[in-house]
Amino acid sequence: MSKLKPYPKYKDSAVEWLGEIPEGWKTRKIKYLAEIKTGTTPSTSNERYYDDNEGYLWIKPEDLSEFAPVQKTEKYLTKRGLKVGRAISQPSVQVNCIGDVGEFGITEEEVFSTNQQINSLILKRGSSLNYRYFQYAISTSKDEHKKASLTVVVPILNTSREGQIQLPKPSLNEQERIIEYLEVKRALIESLIEEQNKEIKLLKEYRQKIINQAVTCGIDENGKLRERPGWEKGEPIPEGWKDSGVEWLGLIPEGWEISKIKHLIRLRKEENKNDVEKFLYLGLENVESWTGKIVKKEEMSRYESKMNNFRKGDVLFGKLRPYLAKVYLAEEQGSCVLEFLVTEPIELLGEFLKYKFLSKDFIEIVNNSTYGAKMPRANWDFIGNLKIAYPNKTKQQRITGYLNGKIGVIEKQIVKQEKLINYFKEYKNSLITYIVTGKMDVSLVNENHD
Repeated sequence: MSKLKPYPKYKDSAVEWLGEIPEGWKTRKIKYLAEIKTGTTPSTSNERYYDDNEGYLWIKPEDLSEFAPVQKTEKYLTKRGLKVGRAISQPSVQVNCIGDVGEFGITEEEVFSTNQQINSLILKRGSSLNYRYFQYAISTSKDEHKKASLTVVVPILNTSREGQIQLPKPSLNEQERIIEYLEVKRALIESLIEEQNKEIKLLKEYRQKIINQAVTCGIDENGKLRERPGWEKGEPIPEGWKDSGVEWLGLIPEGWEISKIKHLIRLRKEENKNDVEKFLYLGLENVESWTGKIVKKEEMSRYESKMNNFRKGDVLFGKLRPYLAKVYLAEEQGSCVLEFLVTEPIELLGEFLKYKFLSKDFIEIVNNSTYGAKMPRANWDFIGNLKIAYPNKTKQQRITGYLNGKIGVIEKQIVKQEKLINYFKEYKNSLITYIVTGKMDVSLVNENHD
């Protein structure tokens, strides 16, 4: 961006968020450039309107991914569903107008639909606006969408207020030059973001690997992870190991014990009576998958639904969709939704139990036991009767100390990668805004886009 220069002459756009724009550029309200169509939700009680695998895309806010086209959705509309819903055609841009107002996305499907949280901006014929430039212009107007929204419980932007938002409108030739420049630059930046995401994925996989290995194989005398040797029934058992006699456990280290989980922990069932002024509240959404971390703390003064109390040192395990691995070692007392099993460690250290619950082997066997197709749940009877292997508390402490140290290093690296991603995203957004609003001229940039 440092080699770009401003346009030769500017004029006042009379639009606050645009400021000055290049001489020869215009501004137009969205309502003159596009038809604005709000989506809808066909009756969810009518199964003939929806399909889990095929049909017309039914886009919701969580499906929007800026310039990456939406290719699949959680639910699809059937032909019947589309008839009672609202068919959207191309070329259009989808903008979230309830909640996270201004978030946008696109799709390459010719006909699709959205729910009522999304407004589709269908570019009008004769608008003299390139569809790709229109997408970039919408991306720069995110803050304006937020400012135009009204907040009662959540921010809401209706079609009439969205239609009043002004966008920059250069000539078609200028639009094409801008698109050509931004497509190259955006692809480069997004490739850098993808590299960081791959690094983060590898770090998370490594974290999961060492957790699983540590709680199933232990740590050797030199403080290194032990590896389970290859072995089949009938073969001599390798030194330092023994046959657990439990199919899913296989070989376990000598000196480790085997017991049903219900003999090692106590299931806590203490219904919250809301008899305290304020308390820490945890829903499944408050606990991060596979890390044991709280994503967001919520302090509640009252809550209508039934909840379980938990105490400091308890370990919570999310029984709804256990493959999400929602596990939390409580650092303070509070209350949680009934979708958590609240366990009190007795024969196991709390941290060791946390890592045991987070181990891949444990999650897989529990997940395979679930009931309910749409909302699979784990059953305490199964979990409580599940046999696990564990060492004495001294060795448990060594294992958790090892994991805390290793995971601390991994998480620092993940944070570093995430900061880089945020930097690249901010740079990308700034670059698009500068170019699309005419603050920098791309016409003189050479063909290599230096």
